[in-house]
Amino acid sequence: METPWTSGTYFVEIVRRGGFTRAADAIRVAQPALSSAIRNLEAELGVRLLNRGGRQVTLTPDGRAFLAHAEEILSRVRGLELEMQERQGLVRGELVVALPAMLATYAFPGVLSAFRVRHPRLRLAVETGGARTIEHRIAAGAVDVGIVARDGVREDLVYRRLLRDEVVACVARGHPLAGRRSLSVEQLAKEPLLLFGPGFFQRDLVLAAIEARGLKAQIALESDLVPLLLDAASRGGGITTVLRMAAESEPRVIPLSLRPAVFIEAGIAWKAGAYLSRAARAFVEFVLEAELPGAET
Repeated sequence: METPWTSGTYFVEIVRRGGFTRAADAIRVAQPALSSAIRNLEAELGVRLLNRGGRQVTLTPDGRAFLAHAEEILSRVRGLELEMQERQGLVRGELVVALPAMLATYAFPGVLSAFRVRHPRLRLAVETGGARTIEHRIAAGAVDVGIVARDGVREDLVYRRLLRDEVVACVARGHPLAGRRSLSVEQLAKEPLLLFGPGFFQRDLVLAAIEARGLKAQIALESDLVPLLLDAASRGGGITTVLRMAAESEPRVIPLSLRPAVFIEAGIAWKAGAYLSRAARAFVEFVLEAELPGAET
């Protein structure tokens, strides 16, 4: 159904997906109709929002300004629609949750499955990404709730603590450092590192610790696939840093504490002041009561 904010929705999706084709596929709209809607929007506003040259569209200065307002408006519209539907008893039964890749793999599978069993009519969509990216997605209204790191969490989010776990360095069993119980940051900086990509809080934490000592990290591999990082470490390809809960799932590596010790606290967050649907409220309550690795007892 066409609404006054349909063109704005199209615009935001094009920016998020990086192009017209991917956006058209994601929202199931014919690409010519999508292109026409954006041209009409630009004509109505009297400005160009997107640069269309090359393989990927980019934002113009006017487009960047419009994007910030469009995301805020669409977030409020989505909340208003949910509230009106729930006032009529028309619960949408849809929930979009964003999780950091490591926690999605090692802490949340059982929780998500149990939540679905308790709420079988609910449609649950799970995204993964870095904690900083997830914060932006929550603030923009693109996801209902997400799991983020506590340190530096945005002021426009509501945060509730869930767990705390240690960041450890993982080496192959035959690695020269495997016999140690801990590893200094200075020693870590001398080794080839297997790290998460940009946008991941744990990566930023490790690199900041190295740079604070005037050293430079030797990054050999970047990936958001935790099994890949652990496998590469187990084969002697370098040292990876992961949460202890992940390290203990891989018997081919030896986890070493860092000196000084590094811990990450994570919690569930949602946008402050935004309408939280019944489904989202149910999920928050369920997760806060769940037995997660590293959760307070």
